[in-house]
Amino acid sequence: PVVGALVSVLGTNLSTITDVEGRFTLKDIPEKAQRIRVKYIGMQPKDVKIRPVMNITLDFEKKLSFFVQAGVGVSGYNFSADNDENIYEGNNHLYIQGGVGLNYNFSTYFSLQPSVNVVTKGCRNMWRISSDTQGEVDVNPIYFEVPVLIAARFIISDFGKLIFNAGPYAAIGIVGKAKYTDSWDGSSRKFNLFSGEEALLKRFDAGVQAGFAYEIKHIGFSYTFGYGLLKPFKEWNKEWGATPHNISHNFGLKYIF
Repeated sequence: PVVGALVSVLGTNLSTITDVEGRFTLKDIPEKAQRIRVKYIGMQPKDVKIRPVMNITLDFEKKLSFFVQAGVGVSGYNFSADNDENIYEGNNHLYIQGGVGLNYNFSTYFSLQPSVNVVTKGCRNMWRISSDTQGEVDVNPIYFEVPVLIAARFIISDFGKLIFNAGPYAAIGIVGKAKYTDSWDGSSRKFNLFSGEEALLKRFDAGVQAGFAYEIKHIGFSYTFGYGLLKPFKEWNKEWGATPHNISHNFGLKYIF
């Protein structure tokens, strides 16, 4: 028997859940109601025509499913200024990302969600002031990012599921450019972020992500917060302030096959 399955009368607010024997009773069903929907996490929902006595069998959901996703977000570094000679500010950078992943259901309520994404997070208008220079740097790196998340799923309506997920991620910088603009004379120059003598960023990054999503059949809408645990810059003087870390907020759209 399926214990705790949600049984809803379609077109009404009437619903109940199955007992320890998998049985349910619905009373005062409107005459216009024709069908009920039975849903349970980890099993395929089923619509059934209303009868006085019903014997309903639910099929298990697929253990493994694949998805594609895309999103937009804002990213930056959590700078803090301790004195006047400092990199003291970095505006959030609007970025895009896209990738593929899989969902492995290892229990009724929990699943594993690894994915591979291309992410263009960075920082805009990063200021540096010292006794002999004043300017700003736009940082535009592109990463391969691999999050491995654990997800918990809950049915909240007849149409969708609410999902909370969290877990670590690892990322490697593919390519990226930075542009430095001198505020005194207006001159500017570009340089590579991950290679060369002027390289600004370390190529490897890792951290944690957490977020939530709402899925309606094959479509999912999500929000994810990411925080890097490693130092992103190759060189950082403690006199400039506390060590910054990658921070990102992403809003995504997912299609599940």
